Amino acid sequence: CFVAPHGHNIVEADEKQIEIRAAAEFSEDPLMVQTIVSGVDFHKASAEKFAAAMGKDYAAMTDEQKDLLRENSKTTNFAAVYEIPCELPFMLQSRLKIDRREAEKLGQAIFQSYTRLREWMDEMYAYSHATGSARTYWKGKFGRRRPLWGLGFNPPTLAELEKALESSKGYGQAQSGKYDKSDARATYNTPVQGGAVDIVASMLWRVQRWLDEN
Repeated sequence: CFVAPHGHNIVEADEKQIEIRAAAEFSEDPLMVQTIVSGVDFHKASAEKFAAAMGKDYAAMTDEQKDLLRENSKTTNFAAVYEIPCELPFMLQSRLKIDRREAEKLGQAIFQSYTRLREWMDEMYAYSHATGSARTYWKGKFGRRRPLWGLGFNPPTLAELEKALESSKGYGQAQSGKYDKSDARATYNTPVQGGAVDIVASMLWRVQRWLDEN
């Protein structure tokens, strides 16, 4: 816990869904952008889309089922750019404590709903494999550069890496150990998470200056 000394206050500044917004901005996924711009609850809207992709009738669900699907969709939205797509169900099964089949449906639902997001992830992987690095973006231009030496062990496309990992049958075991999955994830996570860090840091600098002056 953080405890403010006597006579002081703790100030928290939260950039709402900053990584989701960064992913939408960089991928230019039309459905993600449209949902964010509309001002609706992004994760609730995702739950409705994911339900359809999973063959479920959202309108027929109870409030409790809708709330659970929203929470699961929220985790899926954030996890998508933290994991290799073919291993996303494994992560969701572990994080959400759900059946493997349900986790697979959730993993498939996000990329069926946000198709441009998946295409962008493929493009970022290919770019990083060709250049040996990933980049953050600042005001529409390249920002920081992150070397990814481990990509030299991987196939040149994300689809080929997924195929190789799936054929190893074990997600993280056996043959998959010869690939650098961490650097693979970083190819699309660096712009999203790294870009979000830069945005939040710039915001907090202004907050800190205001606090110092007041």
